[in-house]
Formats: sequence, structure tokens, C-alpha cells
Amino acid sequence: MKKIYFLFCMLLLLFTACKQQAEGIKSYDAQTKVVNVQNRIKEISMDEVLISNNSRMCLLGDYLIVRDNKAVDKQIHLLDKNTFRYLTGTAYKGQGPEEITILGHIATDEAKRLFYVSDHGKLKIFKFHVDSVLANPFYFPKEEITLRLEQFPDTYYLINDTLALARVIKPTSSSTFDQVIAKWNIRTNEMIPLEYIHPDIEQKRTNMAVDLLSHRYVEWYHQYDLISLFDLEGNLILHIYGPDWKKKKSGREYFRKVVFGKEHLIALYSGKEAFVNDPHQGKSVNLPTLFLIFDKEGNYIQTLETAYQVSDFCYDQEKNRLLINFNDEIQFGYLDMEGLL
Repeated sequence: MKKIYFLFCMLLLLFTACKQQAEGIKSYDAQTKVVNVQNRIKEISMDEVLISNNSRMCLLGDYLIVRDNKAVDKQIHLLDKNTFRYLTGTAYKGQGPEEITILGHIATDEAKRLFYVSDHGKLKIFKFHVDSVLANPFYFPKEEITLRLEQFPDTYYLINDTLALARVIKPTSSSTFDQVIAKWNIRTNEMIPLEYIHPDIEQKRTNMAVDLLSHRYVEWYHQYDLISLFDLEGNLILHIYGPDWKKKKSGREYFRKVVFGKEHLIALYSGKEAFVNDPHQGKSVNLPTLFLIFDKEGNYIQTLETAYQVSDFCYDQEKNRLLINFNDEIQFGYLDMEGLL
């Protein structure tokens, strides 16, 4: 009788574990619900300033911040996100004490109306107050954090005044590195890696984004058809596997960026071979043209086909629209998501 009871308990535990595992796995096919949105994209004029096709974007309050690593003088531009009127530029390029040599990630602090800028050449992070940038055309930032070469945050999102969640790079040689997601104390520079490692990933090359409202972060893989969702303590919530998921690294670049919307995950998706620089066309080719839409439980909703190659984008929650940097016939535009989400 005891053996039967023991066997019953073991089967119950196994059933529960399998059920929990199944609930933590989602899948999708990006070609099942495709909506062509090319005619809905509105071009944004940037005639007042020359910005490269490889720029990056983020939002801070009413301002669109555009990061341009190829600029010769001012590497960061501020625009009115509502009218797209150009306001000013900052982050002068150079070797001076308050200049930026190798421009990196930009992290925003909405409450304090400031943003942080990494300089990978100096291993410093500088703090910019947006009101001072707008008021003073010769504004120089304050040096805020000194980084360590043996491990440093490459991408980071502020949780509060002290804590950030970061993608941390650990160089292992002059040309190789490891990376982990870690809690980073920006005051003490202490980094505590989060423990989860996918058992079928050979070499982890990911990036991440944070949503403070849902207390979650998303991690996407460049060479695997996979998105993973975690809570801010690093506990796995679910995996979202695509149709090309394989246990070996592919030569394709699947995801370029994933962001949180109000109730959705929005993923810039290619599934093609990794993009390359084509000297004959003078631009990068094979960039993604698709946005995949999931709800925050990982359920696939639809695919938006822009028919333009997309370099970067950000989501404007107030306006419910995507602000997009293209590497195509148009350079900047926006996509109103009304009726799509």
C-alpha cells in the first residue's frame, strides 16, 4: 500500500512539473497573421540636421533622443516627440574631459528628467540634465560613474536611484567576451549576476529591455529564434520559441530589438541572414522589416510588415505609436498603432 501511495505521489509531482513547464513555453509562426502596414507609415523630416542611418532612439518625457555614433561633433540630438521639431544637440565628440570618445548606451530617468550616457573609450558614464541641455547650447555633462574594464555594463535600465538591471560584458581576450544579465549597484559598482542559463544555448549573445510597471524584463537572442521573459529577480516566466528554433547557433540574426508596449511585447524580427554592409549600395542590407506583436503572456498576436529595412525603433506609449529609424527610401517615420494593438 505504501508503494502505491509513493508511486501516486511521484506521478502527481511529475504531472505538476510537466504542467508548469508547459505553461512556461509559448511558440509562434511569424507568417500566420501578417498585416502590411507600409501605407500607414508617416515620414518624419530631419532636414535641419544630418543623422546617420545607423542611429539609435529612446524617449524621455516629451523628447525623442537620437544617438548618432557617426556624427563628427554633436552625437546626441533632442527633438520634440510630438511635432518632431529639432531642438538641440549635445555630447560633443572628442578626447576632452567632458567630451565623449566612443558613444554607448543611453539610459533615461523620467522622474529626474535626466539621462546617462556611456563612453566606452574613457570607461565613464556621464549624466545629462535635459533642461540644462535645452537651455545651454554649450552644456557639458557631469561625470557620474567610472567603469571597470574587467566587467562593465553595456546596456542598463534604472530600477531606482541605486539599482539598475544591466547586460554585463566580461572580456575574456582581446577579441572574445562573455555576457550575463546582472543587478548593478550604480553607487558601489557591485554586480550580482542573475542565475538563469538556457541549457540549449551554446554562446549567449542577447540584449534586454525592462518594464517597471509589470516588474519584468525581456531578453532576446540574436542567433536563436527565442525570446525569454523574466521577473526582475531573474526568475524565468516563459520562453517564446519561433519556428526556426534550434539547439545549435545559426548564422542568422533573428531579433534586433524587443520593447514593452502598454499591454504587448513588440519585436523587430528578421529571421534572415545577418545584415551586412554592402559597399555597392552604401548601406547595410538584410535588416529586419517585420514587427512581431505578442501579449505580455507571450501569446503571438500578429506580424506587421513595413516593407522597409528597420535599423532601430522605440515605442511612444502616450501616443501609441512606433518611432522608427529606417535604412531605406525613408530614414525616419512613425507608425500609429491604433487599430493594430
